[in-house]
Amino acid sequence: MRARVTRLLAWVVTAGLIVFLLRRIDRHQLLTAITQAHGWTVPAGFLAMLAVYLCDSFAMWKTFGWFAAPLRWRETLLIRGATYLLAVVNYNLGQGAIIYFLNRSRGLPLLRGAATVLLIMGINMLALLFLTTAGLATGGRTDTLPMVKLILLIAYPGLALYAILLALKPKFLRTRPLFDVLLNASFADYARALLVRLPHTAALIVVFLVFLRGFGVEVPFTQALALLPLVFFIGVLPISVQGFGTTEVALIFFFGRYVTPTAAAETCIVAASLTQRAVTLVFQLVLGTLCMRSSVGRAITRKPPAPAAP
Repeated sequence: MRARVTRLLAWVVTAGLIVFLLRRIDRHQLLTAITQAHGWTVPAGFLAMLAVYLCDSFAMWKTFGWFAAPLRWRETLLIRGATYLLAVVNYNLGQGAIIYFLNRSRGLPLLRGAATVLLIMGINMLALLFLTTAGLATGGRTDTLPMVKLILLIAYPGLALYAILLALKPKFLRTRPLFDVLLNASFADYARALLVRLPHTAALIVVFLVFLRGFGVEVPFTQALALLPLVFFIGVLPISVQGFGTTEVALIFFFGRYVTPTAAAETCIVAASLTQRAVTLVFQLVLGTLCMRSSVGRAITRKPPAPAAP
């Protein structure tokens, strides 16, 4: 019941934000902005998405090999590509498919797989935090965005608290299977998992930067580095469906000042976001369909055999 209410609220929030944006943006101007993007925008966007896929697969290949079960590189590429197709429907479904495949092919316990995915999610948050910090340290402006500093002031004490738990490894948590990977990993394990995940997060920033620049949103690189990780974090919050609405509002809030004239900011940014979503969807559908037709892809969705009769 609670899950249904949460999903319903997410749809309500998404619908409300979309209506809010459409009432503020002239549809004719939106279509005009989409057709007037730089010609290199879509090809560059596809290349950036390819980089995201390769970096994501590499990080998954290494992380699952270290903490769960070894995978072959080709196998990892096919698994990640196939789960992109499932993630179009639901992100958690794509993650669950990886665990299911490893359970069937490697005998990996489901809780161990879930714990590894939980570790990856935590590493993703660390990558976003450190890239935001790097952007601010290299010249990203926060004079008009005190919220960014507030988020960092909250995040770093939380990170320090987690580091203390990791050092102490309390038994009541360490003995729980879901926290096994998180608490039994060393600081060195976290460092190498973060190191292989950073290229993926950086590639995601490049994707958004390509589309923003392609639609005339002249965001300085340091600002993109400092603020786009926060946009990603807002987009994955379970308060909207696939980040629709929340991502666009966050982009307007952070980057509206980089559009000339300012009156066209909302139109340009929403056009950039919708085009990025469309390119990402096409890329994931094509790649996912191709990978799903492989033997590895078919194994992800194949039903387990029925138990033999006694």
